[in-house]
Amino acid sequence: MSDRQNDEGNTLPAVAEKAAGRRRLLKLGAGMTPVLMAFASRSAFACHSAAPSAFGSVCNSRPELLQSSNGRSPGYWKNHTGPNYWPAPYYSDKITTKKGQSIPATTFKSVFCGSGASSPFSSNTTLLEVLESGGGGSKAVARACVAALLNAASGATPSGILSVDDVINRIWYEYASKGYYEPIAGIKWYSNTPSLPYIAGSDTGGSGGIIGYLNTTWT
Repeated sequence: MSDRQNDEGNTLPAVAEKAAGRRRLLKLGAGMTPVLMAFASRSAFACHSAAPSAFGSVCNSRPELLQSSNGRSPGYWKNHTGPNYWPAPYYSDKITTKKGQSIPATTFKSVFCGSGASSPFSSNTTLLEVLESGGGGSKAVARACVAALLNAASGATPSGILSVDDVINRIWYEYASKGYYEPIAGIKWYSNTPSLPYIAGSDTGGSGGIIGYLNTTWT
């Protein structure tokens, strides 16, 4: 796939035209008012988000403070593999260094389960295999978290929005331990709830919760 195309095969000019008219509706938790945001005046090649703890309040009161992010989707990372794309120390496949050292593909367990968090995958399932997997619930959250991890590690997502530590030790660990993630006390994000109405041109895919939020961090 050409770098000038997105995961659906659209050329960047087409993506830009689509993004210019993009509107998002995000409902983050009970009692929070849905927010309709137009991004026509923002860069067509970037999305805009904020750190989880600030996302709801920024969207409601100061949407202009949302930061630009050039994160990529799970589909992008699934189709763009190898050390030329994936940031170290994460490897989509086994590699052999110039010194002859063999480095295995990075497993989901080795990254996300170091603090004792559970996993919906076997112990030897690689990050790439997670991206290639199907299923909803915890598997869908895992796919989104792998993309968020690679975005953070590559610098595509600013640390002010999401860091590697945020993805591993906050979002995934808390979700795997409790079944939800609390960006702030009293607000619970489940895998993709509360669900949102599908909006044409929206990159949230009609989902709220953890997956809906992470979708705001990539183009």
